[in-house]
Amino acid sequence: MSRLNVYHYVRRTSVLGPGQRFGLWLQGCSRKCFACIAPDSHGDNGTNISVAEMFAIIDSVKGIQGITISGGEPLEQPDALYELLSIVKMETPLDVILFTGYAYSSILQSKNTKLLKKIDLLIDEVYDETKNDNNYLRGSSNQNFIFLSEKFLPIKDELYTKHSREFEIFVQNENNIFISGVPPKNYETQYKFLMENLNA
Repeated sequence: MSRLNVYHYVRRTSVLGPGQRFGLWLQGCSRKCFACIAPDSHGDNGTNISVAEMFAIIDSVKGIQGITISGGEPLEQPDALYELLSIVKMETPLDVILFTGYAYSSILQSKNTKLLKKIDLLIDEVYDETKNDNNYLRGSSNQNFIFLSEKFLPIKDELYTKHSREFEIFVQNENNIFISGVPPKNYETQYKFLMENLNA
């Protein structure tokens, strides 16, 4: 069974799509978009986890609606990701949201088309800081919601018309702080305020 190079995961988050969700960030990205929120995810120095172990962690979390996968660039680990999502779809009712810097049209012309069958909502295209309009879930307005199943169609209009964002801060210690979500534009001031009060 394949192994995943994992940047980070959170067992439960409410800011990466509808409902409570498992958040998974894969390590490694060759695209390196300007002003990426997770530059530490670009290299290859993540945590090596087997697909079976990763699924066991996800499956142990009760009361979640789905899993949201980001990175790094998830499509740079297509085979292991396909194995994981195949098990998720076979063994659970969880829906899947996936962020990628690749355009949907280019994925359709690649060897990764089989992955699309395991994804319910794809958010595609590179992040463009000049088009950061505080759209819900989309880091910039050039990114698109690609509905690959019917699961998110009932809230399609809401996804496109919502212009507000939230983020969560997970703190294990002062050297291990992680942000989940698509932060609001110019979130740094809000983040600084939160961290100052956390350390007060």
